[in-house]
Amino acid sequence: MPSWINFIAGVVCIGCAVWFFYNAFRSIIRFTTMRSLSNSYLVWSHEHSAWWRPARQGYTTFLERAGRYTRDEALAICIQRDGFDPSKAPYEIPVREEDALACAAAAVAEAKLNAAMR
Repeated sequence: MPSWINFIAGVVCIGCAVWFFYNAFRSIIRFTTMRSLSNSYLVWSHEHSAWWRPARQGYTTFLERAGRYTRDEALAICIQRDGFDPSKAPYEIPVREEDALACAAAAVAEAKLNAAMR
């Protein structure tokens, strides 16, 4: 295969990766400006590998579709689901919204860096 085809394929792949991560990061920024982050908690389900949806209605892998709960609501969900047994790992974890968004932003930045280094 000619080297110029490999070059074009590489440029297309990098362009797609940059477009994807740009849009993901842009939606995270837009989402954070729409919400008050001070008292919001999300609930992560290890069992389903997803966030609890609003009003405890199912699960989602999309951070922007996750339910927002007060600290007490999030803790109640986790305790109600698991009980409290310090000898076992919990199935549900309360996560501050600020922390979840910071982790998502860091993951996007790391993925952009990894894509640029390829």
